[in-house]
Amino acid sequence: MVVAALAWSVATGHAGIATLVVVASLLALLGTLFDASAYALLPTVMPPEGLAGANARLQAGTAVAGGFVGAPLAGVLFAVSPALPFTADALTFALAAVLILAIPAPAPRRSCTFRPGKAAQKGQSRGRNRKINEDKGGVWQGIRFLRRDRVLRALTVGTAGSNLAIGGLASVLVLYALAVLRVPEAAYGLFAAGAVAGGLGGALFAGRLAARFGTLPTLRVVLLGQTLALAGFALARHPLTGGLAMAGFTAGSTIWNSLRAAYGQRHVPPDLLGRVGAAQRVAGLAAAPAGAVLAGLAAQAFGLTPVPWAAAAVFALVTAAVWVTFRARTGPPAAPPH
Repeated sequence: MVVAALAWSVATGHAGIATLVVVASLLALLGTLFDASAYALLPTVMPPEGLAGANARLQAGTAVAGGFVGAPLAGVLFAVSPALPFTADALTFALAAVLILAIPAPAPRRSCTFRPGKAAQKGQSRGRNRKINEDKGGVWQGIRFLRRDRVLRALTVGTAGSNLAIGGLASVLVLYALAVLRVPEAAYGLFAAGAVAGGLGGALFAGRLAARFGTLPTLRVVLLGQTLALAGFALARHPLTGGLAMAGFTAGSTIWNSLRAAYGQRHVPPDLLGRVGAAQRVAGLAAAPAGAVLAGLAAQAFGLTPVPWAAAAVFALVTAAVWVTFRARTGPPAAPPH
């Protein structure tokens, strides 16, 4: 409905900055709810050992649909009519809603709530009060669970830090590619397609890497590889070397997103999956625009060249923190009492 309203506004000439701000805010809000629900739904239709591969295939589908199909098609449709790409987007949302309705309802799962054992009536009353207090927690239960679990907290903070660097780099990427890497304007689409192809390659190998080396060891190596790829991108002064470095970086981003999601889906209790996913999503979304603002200010003051180096420095800090946290990891993740 939101995108359909935007298409109507564009077609009738009523779209403006205020309209775009409202639409972007609503899409971000609804996208957070959708992603949290999808995060909680996937473990109900996939076995635990298949979650890494399933998340990777979703990442691959997003890369293909958005990078190889959606972006070029949107350009063609916009040339025909400015409202046409938004109309087509609204139709894809409607089709997605129909497909989701076709998914069988998951079987009910036992709630992770406090249950007293063979206790007196007074003890049972305390158990009921505990259950009521947990129900009132709402989304804060997800935040509290993240605070209790060392690895999930590190994954959340690591994703936020990564998005801070990615948001900053993305905000100047076009200018950097044209001015520093000297990518011809006519070839920028090919440069961007190379980055998308890197993300697709990462999606294809994410599940295999996790099965071969384990989820947390793979995530540690991926962050290190992304840091090196960003450093290589900052050193590059040619479209080919810069494109290869960016492809390697986006491959790591896809692997990180796939395995991070799979780890949470295996270790978070079913009752809290949606709330934990929403908390992680909000943290990641909040970091990206902050990075874009900081990168814009830095580029205005010092030029474009320092921005990739700053992004690489942020990734180096995130990598160091995650390596320390994962190396210190002992025992199963924290979970609420059953």
